[in-house]
Amino acid sequence: MEALEELLETSEGPAEDELAAATLEGLGLDPARGELAFRLLLLRRIKAGPGGGAPARLLELTQSAVRLGLLPAAAAGRLRSTLATLAGRLREAGAWDPAAPLWWQPLPEPSFLEGLWQRFQADGGLALPEADAVAGALGLESGDRTLRLPRLLGPGLLDHVHRELEAAHESGALSLAREGVGASAEVTVRRTDEVCYFTGLEPGLLQAAPTTALLIQALLGPVARRLQQSLPGRPCFPPQNAMLARYPAPSRGYDAHLDNPGGERDNGRAFTLVTYLNAPENPPAGGGIALWSAPGTGGEPDSVVPPEGGSAVLFDSREVPHQVLALQAGPARWALTVWLSERPQGPPEALPVPAPTVADALLPLPDPALPADTVLLYDLSGAEPAGAVEAVRLDPGSVGRAPRLGLVATVYRAEEGPSGLEGWCEHHLRLGVDHLLLVFDHFEDPRELAQAAALARRFGDDRLTLWSGAAVAAERWAGLAPSRLEDEELWGLVRLTAGGSSSHAVAARQCLHATAALDAATTDELGGAPLDWLLHLDADEALHLEGSGRGGATVVEHLRAAEAAGAAQLRYLNHERLQVRDQPAGSELGLVGGRYKVNPRLGAARLGSRGFARLMAHLGADQDGPRPYFASYHNGKSAVAVAQGRAAAGVHGWRLAEGGGRSLLLAGPSILHHPTPTPQALVAKYRRKTRAPRIAGEVPFELSSLEQEAARLLGGTESSTEDRAAEGLFDARFCWSSREISLLEDAGLILDPTRQPSED
Repeated sequence: MEALEELLETSEGPAEDELAAATLEGLGLDPARGELAFRLLLLRRIKAGPGGGAPARLLELTQSAVRLGLLPAAAAGRLRSTLATLAGRLREAGAWDPAAPLWWQPLPEPSFLEGLWQRFQADGGLALPEADAVAGALGLESGDRTLRLPRLLGPGLLDHVHRELEAAHESGALSLAREGVGASAEVTVRRTDEVCYFTGLEPGLLQAAPTTALLIQALLGPVARRLQQSLPGRPCFPPQNAMLARYPAPSRGYDAHLDNPGGERDNGRAFTLVTYLNAPENPPAGGGIALWSAPGTGGEPDSVVPPEGGSAVLFDSREVPHQVLALQAGPARWALTVWLSERPQGPPEALPVPAPTVADALLPLPDPALPADTVLLYDLSGAEPAGAVEAVRLDPGSVGRAPRLGLVATVYRAEEGPSGLEGWCEHHLRLGVDHLLLVFDHFEDPRELAQAAALARRFGDDRLTLWSGAAVAAERWAGLAPSRLEDEELWGLVRLTAGGSSSHAVAARQCLHATAALDAATTDELGGAPLDWLLHLDADEALHLEGSGRGGATVVEHLRAAEAAGAAQLRYLNHERLQVRDQPAGSELGLVGGRYKVNPRLGAARLGSRGFARLMAHLGADQDGPRPYFASYHNGKSAVAVAQGRAAAGVHGWRLAEGGGRSLLLAGPSILHHPTPTPQALVAKYRRKTRAPRIAGEVPFELSSLEQEAARLLGGTESSTEDRAAEGLFDARFCWSSREISLLEDAGLILDPTRQPSED
């Protein structure tokens, strides 16, 4: 796989075709494993999107591999068919404009061998009977264990094959030789044919007799598999090669024999398929195959099958003696023979490659060519790693009131300026949020009072509401029961708030504040009109819209699509700002500046669960260990339809009223999270937490490993030793090297929100 990936990166077009072919030959691909690798690469490149390498180039490389006999001729067609099927599914799902080409189009024209295989199929291919007819003729209850196939090959296919064989034999390209029984080299007088064994992948045969080579590939592949599925009684497995036999005329044929004599000479053959390749208008004189219904019967044969071009005969290799009758002067007798075996031949069959889904094709694209007035919602709630894509059609004639979105946040000692709380407000109001509610956790702090006053002057009460955390506790918490919280739930949360700056206490206050905000959102208190949706965020998080192809280009478009999909709760994945080792934290980048590590749930959707796990193992990243992929949380933040919300469920979600709508886990829009930016901030934050009052009784969640380690390092008296230890912890938890970042970029796990969709 890695060698093929490298070849795709270095071979950029038809000009390098010969170089690519030579390199392919050097890889020594096994055909079965090789096709598996190409199909896996196609899936990987679809999931990577346009920037990850074009499937068109992979198809060109496949065509070269087919020409060299490294892959079966059907391989290129299967890749092409996969893309055509996927294109159809995208349009059927309403997730692509019918008039727009897919991003992997145009594909290269079919190669000669690919076109030949298509014509092979168009001519009717090989006419096998239904499975029950095969089973009836060769089953245990059958008397003769023989099935005649009068027209296995169509006349057009047969004519090509016969012409090729005669020309290739005359030129010496077939290398036919006298052989012994089967594939042994022991010459015997019992037979007079000239034979050679082929897989259909030999470059010489592909060049000299391409239609014959493809016929052999078909007999060893789809034909053998269909017969395998049809034959009852005992197991049989597809063969690895076919015997091409030419009986010159005149010749004495081949004495009566069993293809599998059993005993010490048992060769594992189960069933024999002989296909005749003579021109119908010029048949050989003689050369029929005489068949007996059972071993040891002797006497006259039960039947004689003439070698009519295009016909075939299938019989039990252990039970049916047969004889090739003598030929008189005239045309030679041509036949292909394959044996299905009682034992597996070659390596075991590879596991099936999962088919690319609509989600696989669309997840990497920020701006797919959508039908008019369509928004895509990427729902990752289900069991499938790639999730599901829902194309929501918005009624362009709708003139209903636009849904109003409010945002609630509990803040304490938030930064000032463009990258702080002022910038946070500016960003969300500019984005289209209708109203902001900030609950100042320590409103008595002079710094917070001054900050709140400045925000109120700038944004006005029609867009911004400010609450004092102490006032909310005194005036609103009691009113939440029993309308939104049961008494036991309410007082359990209130008990936790006694922990001051501890994580449990902060989370409890956030939960109570958000629930109180949900109560207020049903009235005119927040901006003079009820809110339709309420999003719960922190001051170090920013809502990021990603376009109509990823959930909506505007707040209104997004919420209308969510409502049309019957959603009552929307959980947005969070992405974490990337901290580069030995570089400044970059607070000057603003609220949505810099680059972000993509959420692990989206990483698993794009790379597959196993692929993402392998990448993390390669990086030595363990979310529960000392080197996590995300330094902080990774379970997103949520918005709730106010009419269907009951209360905040912690800081990440909402409880819905009984009978509420759907809860969707969306990949876009997203939350941009800015965790602790410097070692000094880490020390200040966790020193406050470690010195917070202890909470009596049970607590609702276990502290993160980061907080536990920080508490261990910072739990003593302040010292430079503690500070240095905290710097080491910051580096280990938050910082990534250039090499690691390069790997994440190659895997598509770095998000740059400042780039426009057309730049990707």
